[in-house]
Amino acid sequence: MPAPRKIQKEFVPEGNTENLRMNRAFPADPVDDDSDPTLGIEADVMDGEYKGTPVIDWLNIQESKKNPGELYISKKGKLGATLRYVLSVEEYNAMVDRLNEVEETREAWLPVIAGAISGAENPVFRSVIVQNEPRDEANKRNKLTKKHEEIYPYIAPEEQQAILETREQITGNTNGKKKKSKKAASAGPSDEEVDATMPEFGDLSMKK
Repeated sequence: MPAPRKIQKEFVPEGNTENLRMNRAFPADPVDDDSDPTLGIEADVMDGEYKGTPVIDWLNIQESKKNPGELYISKKGKLGATLRYVLSVEEYNAMVDRLNEVEETREAWLPVIAGAISGAENPVFRSVIVQNEPRDEANKRNKLTKKHEEIYPYIAPEEQQAILETREQITGNTNGKKKKSKKAASAGPSDEEVDATMPEFGDLSMKK
């Protein structure tokens, strides 16, 4: 039987977007008779004010409703989005090859996925952070957003700052506050046009 999990004491403000490094991935037993095994992950915030703060979550493999017993990793799920950025293309494809060699069950797939993450050369990514709402406060923890579109590739702090500065120079905005007059703003590109030229890294405002 595993040792009890530590009670989390440090929390990232709800909705912050943080760079994360994966420390551990492991097959997790179902919590009750009505649930399935999941992939447990443990990560730490990599930089900024909350550096070192743990983020813990359990990610699901989906099962087809049309064809019961047919498993898949949804592109619109947290697991699919996390794997997309934690693994390189070569690592991801090697994992897929291995999944095709084993039985199509969660019990067989989860160790393969956990092994791919554990063996990744640079398992880093970026996500909006939220907290669960347990009945017992001792079980409260940071976890990944439920929205797959709020999980992104890692971005170095200096690159993040450079993108912010470029955005401010083009739009005259600082964290959403307009500095230009209406007349001047109308002559420049809209926020949507600027964002369309920026990489998809999520919220860059470093909000607290």
